[in-house]
Amino acid sequence: MGREIRNKQNQLARECITSALIQLVREKPLSAVSVKELTARAGVSRMTFYRNYTSTEDVLISRIQDILAQYRQDDAERERQGRFYDAERVRHGLTYFYRHRDFADSLTRCGLSDIFLRELTKFALDKWLPRRDDPVEQYRLVSFVGILFNSYMTWVQSSQRLSLEDLTGQIAAICQKAYL
Repeated sequence: MGREIRNKQNQLARECITSALIQLVREKPLSAVSVKELTARAGVSRMTFYRNYTSTEDVLISRIQDILAQYRQDDAERERQGRFYDAERVRHGLTYFYRHRDFADSLTRCGLSDIFLRELTKFALDKWLPRRDDPVEQYRLVSFVGILFNSYMTWVQSSQRLSLEDLTGQIAAICQKAYL
């Protein structure tokens, strides 16, 4: 069997595991989900699970990291001058959240959005602050991630009363004032 076929099969197995875990955490806490139950729901073997993950939380972290890797690739293709908090980057970030809203919303409903925020913060620090010797810039970046994440979550929970464009403008205006 060729490497490409194995990779596609492995990707399909990962998607089945992630989907099954999201279904299960809608029914009960993540801590109550066993690997046996998860693999049965996903239709994969325990060996397949452990070839890809070390724990049920690792499934979620891995999916978040996949989403952020896609974001990084897309952002690199559109790389431009400007700050991490400029309106175009805010719009791009919010659009990415919205594209993956079912996953993000599932994490929130399950009380696991802190995992997403933690991984998003790590990603932002690695992308926009590779050297950690500027504590002021580090605090700016971490606070920006909090603004972006919490504004998005509030927007979704309020049934998106503002347009995405209006939300982008509000966040960009807040950041412009805060970071000047």
